[in-house]
Amino acid sequence: MKTNIYSPDWEEVAGYAFDRFLYQWRTNLANFDRYFETDDALFAYNETAVVGTLSAAVWQVGGLAVQDYITYNVKPGAIKKRKVENENSAEYRKPDLWFELSGKRYVAEAKKIQLDIPLGANKVDAHSAAITAKINEAKNQVLELTAGEGFDHRLVLVLVVPKFQQNVAETEVGRYFDLFIEEQRQVANFAFASPYLRLDESGQQGLGWSGKHWPGALLLGFSY
Repeated sequence: MKTNIYSPDWEEVAGYAFDRFLYQWRTNLANFDRYFETDDALFAYNETAVVGTLSAAVWQVGGLAVQDYITYNVKPGAIKKRKVENENSAEYRKPDLWFELSGKRYVAEAKKIQLDIPLGANKVDAHSAAITAKINEAKNQVLELTAGEGFDHRLVLVLVVPKFQQNVAETEVGRYFDLFIEEQRQVANFAFASPYLRLDESGQQGLGWSGKHWPGALLLGFSY
């Protein structure tokens, strides 16, 4: 299975530090899985938990990060307020994540989507509309942020969690992941796969909840 794909322009922009950050994120997921012995997985939680894993990975590779924070949306020529008077005001924003790596600053909006994958599915086209809706939702939010927020790059991060039928073969899982990454290589700046979860006592790869099989996740990144 392919683990990651970068578009050529993004690889040049982001550099080695960003690559280290993503691999650290993968390591954190694997460590969590190892600790709970396949009874739990970080990617199975909500969007806030997902952002927390990314923030932690930034710090671990020597960067700086803050998540789910309130900021004043500075407009050109405006004076930045020192006090948050009304957090619900249109003047304020609450980005999911800001981080710095090797002198490059990023602000990100993150989304998570879970997809039911039919056994034997040869295409992932059926899920494109749902994923695109998540991408556009986050894109609209991140484009509202102005350069006064202190960033060089706006990012949209979408974590895709496919759920398969129980007892699906590992080759089927790998085939789907590869198909999805190949589909996204034309539009995403990067597509990064989590590690497979370890085998459980029954020999099934990954989590088994509600009659579904959760083997891993895919993190898609888009720069605006």
